[in-house]
Amino acid sequence: LVSLILCVVELVIVFKFRNDVMKLEYEKANRHFILYSIVSGITLGVTLSLYSPFAVVMAFAITCAYFGLLHAITTQVKTDFSLIGSICISALIPLIIASFLLIFIHSEAMYWFVTYAGILIFTGLTLYDFKRIENAYTTITPESEDSMVLYLALELYLDFLNLFLYIIRIVG
Repeated sequence: LVSLILCVVELVIVFKFRNDVMKLEYEKANRHFILYSIVSGITLGVTLSLYSPFAVVMAFAITCAYFGLLHAITTQVKTDFSLIGSICISALIPLIIASFLLIFIHSEAMYWFVTYAGILIFTGLTLYDFKRIENAYTTITPESEDSMVLYLALELYLDFLNLFLYIIRIVG
């Protein structure tokens, strides 16, 4: 129950953060980013307490290597990954609904389907976000630079964190 409440609080903060960024209110967005980081850290601490330290370290190492590989791919490939990004963003809603249903429906098959689907979706989003960051530096204006950097940092953080959480399900 505590984890569910913390997840809802995280979602509310992220939506407020995105709203602030879109209005170019950097100071307000920065405060929401810091608040989100604190709540996310507490949620992550609760979640990671369910796994062995070995599983956490192993999952973190795998996620770091995988994230690095995805970055290397985006620097070597000229594709902008817009189509993949659109598909993955659209797939997030069913993934969230399926994850929520797992709280009530204890199906091992559904658990593993959601886990691997989550890895695929966040792989696509990571590729898309890395390419967006690469392209953002050519189109960003000085007025929006601070807000956009903060926003793109959050996007990559969310990609990494979600990949890590899905990978730890497999490792742990």
